[in-house]
Amino acid sequence: MRPMRSVLAVAVALSLAFAAQAEDGAGKKGKGKKKKGEHTLGTVVEVKKDKDKDEGTLTIKVHAHKKKGTAAVAAQEKTFKVTSATKFEKVSGKKGERQVTTVTFAAVHKGEHVRLTVKDGALEDVKILGKKKGKGKPDGNKKKADS
Repeated sequence: MRPMRSVLAVAVALSLAFAAQAEDGAGKKGKGKKKKGEHTLGTVVEVKKDKDKDEGTLTIKVHAHKKKGTAAVAAQEKTFKVTSATKFEKVSGKKGERQVTTVTFAAVHKGEHVRLTVKDGALEDVKILGKKKGKGKPDGNKKKADS
């Protein structure tokens, strides 16, 4: 009976020690990570560049994400301030063979797809994505109805 009691006491002590250690490790992981910015995906509607500077504003049409069980949300336009600290990159190539090239604010044009990273209210990063190809045939190739 005595050996059983001592084995049980050691097992309880070890389980409490492991539980306390697991809580400490979980807290440290959350504190050590850098908080990433919020990502916004959309199409460029307007680009306004300040004279003689790599600064200005960027207006994009934000893609609406439809969630299950909710009504479709209309796309909305958002304007972001571009500063000299904003980084610009152009992403090209297929999914497995992506190439990222550093570019300037001048490379952003109306109609391009972009992914913006906003951190603490400031535009931190702009990634210019390849243009999406339209689904189906272009308007010029549609069959004409017989009249």
